[in-house]
Amino acid sequence: MKPNTPRTVLHENVSYSVVRLYSSGIGNQYACTWKDGNGKLQTLLLTEELVDRHSEHVPLYRACAKRFDDHLTFAKYLGSSSFPNAKLPPDGITKKE
Repeated sequence: MKPNTPRTVLHENVSYSVVRLYSSGIGNQYACTWKDGNGKLQTLLLTEELVDRHSEHVPLYRACAKRFDDHLTFAKYLGSSSFPNAKLPPDGITKKE
């Protein structure tokens, strides 16, 4: 598995530090870390299997998926005023001519 950089997800007034994990064939998994009422760090590994068994975690899983939706980030970049001036897509693969 290759971890991604952590991103913050705010869900039901709790701030989660979320890392998306990749694993071929398993799908997206999210490691959600937060401080409980006693100040101790807690971590919940959200997988599709866990969400299927425990439906109370579906909203958090969806919030994590939305936060890591890089297609949405790409679309926002395309809509920004800086894109036409840069003449480079945000993937960094294409070179200026």
